[in-house]
Amino acid sequence: MNVFSSRKSILLGSFLWGVILLVFIITGGFINLAMTLTWIFIFSFVAVIWFGIRYQIGEELLDIKVGPIRVIRIKIKEISYLERSFNPISSPAASLKRLNIKFKGGEILISPKREDQFLQKLKSINPEINIDVSSKLENDSLLTRFVYSIL
Repeated sequence: MNVFSSRKSILLGSFLWGVILLVFIITGGFINLAMTLTWIFIFSFVAVIWFGIRYQIGEELLDIKVGPIRVIRIKIKEISYLERSFNPISSPAASLKRLNIKFKGGEILISPKREDQFLQKLKSINPEINIDVSSKLENDSLLTRFVYSIL
């Protein structure tokens, strides 16, 4: 089984953890036992989501998990198309630089950290997958490269 963690975006992480920190400061943080327990739960919950997103490729299946919970199981032979996406819709991805996986029965957005290896592994199991993912940045401007790096 091959396990790929989610890419983590500086922009998305700054926003998520910044909002939590701001609310923590505004509410007074650990002012009593109830608030302390509430904040410990909130920090733990968000940390499990942020650090626990992973994509597991088996012999026939792609499992997408968040912490101990399997979000979806996809038969790799049913994947028809993969394309680049920057769609900010909620998904099991800790980055805005994503892959849109289209398969029989739906589609899902993910953001594997080792994207090239992830795509090669899927393609080795199902050579019929059409992949439209451009990762070439050599002709892009410095601004475009910077934006890609924080997504």
